[in-house]
Amino acid sequence: MGCMRLAVVLRRVLRFTAPAVLILLLAVAAQAQVVTEFSAGITAAANPLGITAGPDGNLWFTENNIGRIGRITPAGAVTEFSAGITAGAFPNGITAGPDGNLWFTESQRRVGRITPAGVVTEFSAGITGASPDGITAGPDGNLWFTESNGNQIGRITPAGVVTEFSAGLNVSASPRGITAGPDGNLWFTEFASNQIGRITPAGVITEFSAGIAAFSSPNGIAVGPDGNLWFTESNGNRIGRITPAGAVTEFSAGITAGVFPNGITAGADGNLWFTEFNGNRIGRITPAGVITEFSAGITAGAFPRGITAGPDGNLWFAEIGLDRIGRITTGGALSPPTISKSFGAGSIALNGSTSLTFTLGNPNAAQSLSGIGFTDTLPAGLVVSTPNGLAGSCGGGTITATAGSGAVTLAGAALAASVSCSFSVNVTDTTAGVKNNTTTAVTSTEAGNGGTASATVTVAAAIAPPTISKSFGTANIPLNGSTSLSFTISNPNAAQSLSGVGFTDTFPAGLAVSTPNGLVGSCGGGTITATAGSGAVTLAGATLAASASCSFRVNVTGTTVGIDNNVSGAVTSIEGGSGGAASATITVAAIPVGPSVPTLQPWVLGLLGLLLLLTGNAVLRHKIG
Repeated sequence: MGCMRLAVVLRRVLRFTAPAVLILLLAVAAQAQVVTEFSAGITAAANPLGITAGPDGNLWFTENNIGRIGRITPAGAVTEFSAGITAGAFPNGITAGPDGNLWFTESQRRVGRITPAGVVTEFSAGITGASPDGITAGPDGNLWFTESNGNQIGRITPAGVVTEFSAGLNVSASPRGITAGPDGNLWFTEFASNQIGRITPAGVITEFSAGIAAFSSPNGIAVGPDGNLWFTESNGNRIGRITPAGAVTEFSAGITAGVFPNGITAGADGNLWFTEFNGNRIGRITPAGVITEFSAGITAGAFPRGITAGPDGNLWFAEIGLDRIGRITTGGALSPPTISKSFGAGSIALNGSTSLTFTLGNPNAAQSLSGIGFTDTLPAGLVVSTPNGLAGSCGGGTITATAGSGAVTLAGAALAASVSCSFSVNVTDTTAGVKNNTTTAVTSTEAGNGGTASATVTVAAAIAPPTISKSFGTANIPLNGSTSLSFTISNPNAAQSLSGVGFTDTFPAGLAVSTPNGLVGSCGGGTITATAGSGAVTLAGATLAASASCSFRVNVTGTTVGIDNNVSGAVTSIEGGSGGAASATITVAAIPVGPSVPTLQPWVLGLLGLLLLLTGNAVLRHKIG
């Protein structure tokens, strides 16, 4: 039925509306403003009044009735500050100062300063006029404020030195809003005298009334994207525009009667946005003067007052009647959030684990997105690891990744304009095969559904452990003799590398690493330990590509006689686990092996003895003679 009514309206528009106006109407109709109201954390009867964007990326507002300053994050978290604010202060306007702090007016003849950390300082010296009201940062590095009952314009330095100006100001002006103009001056509204005032940094005041209807009551004022000043006419129910030269134009078409326009600010979309205090609406006016009103989502009795452009590209406003802060999107064609995902490895071993990373982004340059979420149901044979290894976060959203479950979800995330987030969890495979994993569409409150994300991981079948073999250079060595001991380690897997490969070979008693050890060769970048004189050789941390092998050798020395049976420990790896051992045998002999010596007969031995005796006697007689 709604679509039928829209079609009827459009047909009538086609018949009676000029094509250019029709295009504008269709463009406006296509926009989708979304209002969100925040009340949690705001004390009852606080009466939020002024609001501004702070240097810390948050919004700051005055709580007029209870004498506090409030801070609200773009996600809606509120903090209130009261320490240092005099009871009965009634804070009004607020603005960001040139010193990185927030400055606010207090009706009871004071100006306050609050740091982003919440430390408040009040200044009263030099303020004679009652009811300081609007406040703004000036082009001269000072703060400028209006005194609505004191009928003066005040200037306060960041050090707190106050100067007041009244010369040239209508005696019944009742100045309200104030802003720094594009011409290097300050511009302000005169609520009671129906004028717009301009004051130079030197304090020279000029008033403009031509073109402003009687009893209009100019109130809020802001610089527009067109280089002019735009102001609300609360009693006149109009929006006014004044050039730096003082030429005024008023706009009323499109504003409902009796809405009492109040605060006004420039939006990130190139338009001006204003509050309608009695109308319970937010209004938008283009630089050409086309006005649109928005009420959907604003609770009755809100009575919106101050309004400002937020760091997230939205408009934020104070609801004095319901103790809330409101946010309205600028609308337009919004892009939904984006999502991508990836596994930490392209392939993993059966029962192995890897990371699964998600990245979400807000592609809109001037619009935040909230309510962002998705669900990733893992394919069969893939589960969240125990523990889940969750790392990272996403826009304050809730990430659910229960260990042992088959799903990962994100809900309620918020991303500022052009911001992204990433988080990861670990997943473990339980079956072999190719795992194709696709998420649901990523969603958001403002821009609806986006796309999905896909990634693939291959789970290899059972991985074989490495193999090891060993051999001595010779089967026999003499006591204290040496020979080589060679090792060969292989990866039998045709499509899987192995890492963390290692073993320990503890020698039997009577066998030791030679000095020097004679190490030759290497093994997959691993560490080979063969300390001279020790009884062991080890390998640790080697990596072997698929179907690869490595070899190395050391020299060993036999220190005791016997047959030495040498069996290594099992060779191990991270992916394939433990493999087999290797063995080899060597014999250490007591004497060197040489030619045999013939055995002599007893008679031969006796003859040799007689011969030695005769020879000895002959030598003796020769010496005596």
